[in-house]
Amino acid sequence: MSIKSVLNVFISIILTMVSFGSSAHAAGPSDRIDIEKIIVREVYEPGNGSAVGKIRQVSGTVLIVHQAQEHGYRAEKDLDLFKGDTVFTGKDGNASFALNDGSFISLSPGTQMVINKSVYAVKQKTRSSFMNMITGKARFVVKKFVDARHSEFKVKTRTSVAGVRGSDFIIDAAETITEITALEKTEIEVISLSNPEAEPLVLHDFEQTTVSMGGLPEEAQKVKSEEIDRLMKEFKFLPSDQSPIEQEFKVSAVPVAMENIYVAEDDLIAPNFQQIHPVEVQANSLQDLLQSKNILMDEHDIEEQNTQIYQEKNETIQKRPLPGFPGSPE
Repeated sequence: MSIKSVLNVFISIILTMVSFGSSAHAAGPSDRIDIEKIIVREVYEPGNGSAVGKIRQVSGTVLIVHQAQEHGYRAEKDLDLFKGDTVFTGKDGNASFALNDGSFISLSPGTQMVINKSVYAVKQKTRSSFMNMITGKARFVVKKFVDARHSEFKVKTRTSVAGVRGSDFIIDAAETITEITALEKTEIEVISLSNPEAEPLVLHDFEQTTVSMGGLPEEAQKVKSEEIDRLMKEFKFLPSDQSPIEQEFKVSAVPVAMENIYVAEDDLIAPNFQQIHPVEVQANSLQDLLQSKNILMDEHDIEEQNTQIYQEKNETIQKRPLPGFPGSPE
C-alpha cells in the first residue's frame, strides 16, 4: 500500500471518529442511560439551532434529551427534534420521527438513538445525516435523491457503520453485536469499526449480516419470509405511504379467475328490453336481470312524467298575465 493510500485511510478514520464523537452521546460502554433515571420536565423547550426533524407518532413512554442536558421531555406528536437529541423508548414505548429530508425512522421498545447530524439543503441538493444507535431496534426508510449532488446517510452502532443513499433497512444494536437487515430495493455498505480500512460488505434486497465486536461483517445471508414478517411486526409505526399489507414480504401471487360478460354494441347505445336473447345463466341471475329491467323501465316512465309536468307548468307560466304590464306574452 502506497503512502498516499495509507494517509487516505487514516484521514477517513479520523473523519469518522470526529463525525460520531462530537456528540455528548458518543459510543462507549457508559453511553447507555436508564430511561427511568432521567429527570423529566413538563414544559418542552427546544434545543439549539434549527430543527432537523419532527416526532411523528408516540405510544407508551418516550423521552427526548437535548445535547449536553441531563433532563428530558416527554415526546409528543409534532415536537421538533434538534442536532444532538437523543430519543429514548421505554419497555412499553414505540416512536417514529421524520427528518427534514423526508426520511422516516421507527423505534421499537428499549431503544436509544442519537441524531448526531442531519443537514438537508434543498437548493444545493445535498443531504448529510449521521445517526448513533446506542442500543435497541430501528427501521430506517431513507429518502432517495436521484439527482442529489451529495447524499449520505450513516448509522453507527458499537460495532459497525452502515452507509446508504436511499434504502429501507432494520438495525438491531446490542452491546457487542449488530444485526443489519436490508429490505426491498435496498443497497447498504457495512464496515466494522474495529477494521474500518477493510473492504465494506454490501447488502442487497432481503439480505442480512451481523458484526461482532472486534470482527468483520459476516457473509451476507438471504432472509426467509418468516423472519421478515417477524421483524416487521416489532415496529408499531409505519411510513405514511405504507400499510401493514403493503409491507409484507410476498413470495408469490396467485391469479384470480375472472368472468367476462359480453354485450352487443347496439344494446349499449339503445337498450331494447322487448327483445330478449336467450342466455345461459342461473335462475337467480336471470331473475336479477329482469328485476333490473323493470327498475329501468319504471325510471323511464317517471322521467317522461316529470318532463310532461314541467312542460305543462311552463305553458301555464307563459300564459299568466304579468302584474302592472298591459297585455300578456304571446
